[in-house]
Amino acid sequence: MEEWPVDSGAPPRELRKWVDKLWLGFSYIEQPLANLIAPNVIELLHRGIGLNATQPHSRSFFQSPQNPTEKAIFDWAIRQTGMNIDSLRRSYTILDIEPFNSENRQNRVFICKNGYNVIHVHRKGDPKMIIPLCSHYYETTGTVKVINQNERVLLDQILEDMSKIGLRCIAFAHRETPTPNSCPDQQLILLSFVGLKNSLRYGVEDVVKDCRRAGVNIRIITENNIQTARAIATKCGIVGANEKPGEVAEGVEFQNYTQEERMKKVLNISVMARASPQDKLLIVQCLKQKGHVVAVVGCGIRDVQALREADVGLCLGTQGADIAKACSDIVIQHEDLASVINILRWGRGIFESVQIYIQLLLIASFVALVTDFVMAISTGEPSNIDAMALLSVGKVPYPTLQLMWVKLIMDTLVALAVTIKQPAEELVNRPPRGRNAPLMTNIMLGNIMVQALYQIAILLTIHFKGKSIFNVNPNAKGTMILNT
Repeated sequence: MEEWPVDSGAPPRELRKWVDKLWLGFSYIEQPLANLIAPNVIELLHRGIGLNATQPHSRSFFQSPQNPTEKAIFDWAIRQTGMNIDSLRRSYTILDIEPFNSENRQNRVFICKNGYNVIHVHRKGDPKMIIPLCSHYYETTGTVKVINQNERVLLDQILEDMSKIGLRCIAFAHRETPTPNSCPDQQLILLSFVGLKNSLRYGVEDVVKDCRRAGVNIRIITENNIQTARAIATKCGIVGANEKPGEVAEGVEFQNYTQEERMKKVLNISVMARASPQDKLLIVQCLKQKGHVVAVVGCGIRDVQALREADVGLCLGTQGADIAKACSDIVIQHEDLASVINILRWGRGIFESVQIYIQLLLIASFVALVTDFVMAISTGEPSNIDAMALLSVGKVPYPTLQLMWVKLIMDTLVALAVTIKQPAEELVNRPPRGRNAPLMTNIMLGNIMVQALYQIAILLTIHFKGKSIFNVNPNAKGTMILNT
């Protein structure tokens, strides 16, 4: 069985991302934003979005980020809230930044407005990690209020509702601090969170169906929460309406299993949410230990370990990080999902071509060996002369030049013909081969034996009875055997 664990940032998931909902002050904000949100809150959002990126600490902070999630939020802020990057560049200095951490799923930036001594810290990341750090929240009017316990329950419900419809939520929080070193992790003020929607790539449902018909199981391994991951998998057709127990799991849960439990449950998992790079590596290792051939589709730095461990690593050409491309076996340049099926078809086609070529070589070699040996010992030479010696001095029915033609020219032409052969479309409908499946199958051995015996019988008949049956001149018998 072949397995294709797929990172959520790679196929078969999104064609593009965009901000679908904005939550602020315990309400969803509709357009136009400028008329509904106080200017000071808009300014805080601009700082949290425009100055808090995961790129290296340089002027590239003020450029459109390459991360798809950040880019979607960045572009939305420019279009819908009037964020001015040049103004941010002139007005603020970035003092320090903590990049995204896979454990706490957030990043943090310290900034200072030019000419002022107050340091602002902005956090961005998973709402489940940001909200517990917040003691207050901003209303749309710009006032700050305390978050009570009932409101915390309401926040959890809002996040769950957004996740159920396939939105990935990103939270923004802020506070002031005298120095970066004295900034506590608590007492943040919740700004807002945005819900990002992902459109499925064209034809993704057909690709999933084709892969299943080919005997390939597709699994989504994502950093999204379990509700969002389930919604995406349902749209793709990976998880059906009647979800099986254990079909959707979280990375932490999988890590906490014993090795025996992992091996028992890994085949049932179709979607893994909240997955860290270590979780991706673990599931690939478990599938390989089960004897499955594993291919991983990824594009980011966090996919590198899984790409290296997999039997086949596939990386997206335009979105993929350079290190991910270097660790991959195949780079998909145009990112067409049909490439996945083509890769599968070509892989099976190459394997089939190797089997065909092996059969041709073994049949030709076995037939030549048997016929040469029989013809050599039937030449009438004294019995004390070794048959191999007769072969070495040319006591065979065809001259050396003809033998070289068979061994060099014909074998090369056969190899060329097999190489340029286009793989058949029906190859994807065949069941996959196991990791330990032999190269030589019983069918191949049967073909070799039947073909070899048939050709040996024909060649020996021409050699011994050629004159009486076909009225062949003895001098031309070798040429006839060669052509046969």
